[in-house]
Amino acid sequence: MLEKEIFLGCLKNSRPAQEALYKLYAGKVMTTCMRYAKSREEAEDMLQEVFLIIFKKINQVKKIEALGGWIRQVAVHKAIDIYHKQKKHFGHLSDEALMYESDTQDTALDMLSAEELINLIRELPEGYRVVFNLYIIEGYKHEDIGKLLGISKSTSRSQLTKAKQALRKMLATNYKITQYIR
Repeated sequence: MLEKEIFLGCLKNSRPAQEALYKLYAGKVMTTCMRYAKSREEAEDMLQEVFLIIFKKINQVKKIEALGGWIRQVAVHKAIDIYHKQKKHFGHLSDEALMYESDTQDTALDMLSAEELINLIRELPEGYRVVFNLYIIEGYKHEDIGKLLGISKSTSRSQLTKAKQALRKMLATNYKITQYIR
């Protein structure tokens, strides 16, 4: 089934078309969910919620060419919604815990698998992780992140800085990688 046929079928609530759309995009959506979730189980729950929204609101997509981007946006916004529901306050590490030790030997960052990198990101405190994903992975600006999360631009910048510091420390500790994370 072609993507256009799948899309048109989904507009008509066709189960086979919905199943085909799920198969086509589930992997990409799951990758997005994994970056925001605390665990695989939470990511799987998020994935299901994202597809419920997609099937319910697919009529909002005006052009077939926009479908993939729209689906990714739904996944990111669902992750933010879940974050807001769970948020008590941003997690913080002590300044001492964020000290970056530069005396270890550099190794190639690209030796880590994508799964290892995702797991490191998932270890970040929730506030750091969400801002890191929105800024670094999704390409949002601090002003937009602030609006999405209900925080100031400076808090977004601070959370990103602390996320990078924490990742540097984890890389130095766990993998002896001291290559600068920009």
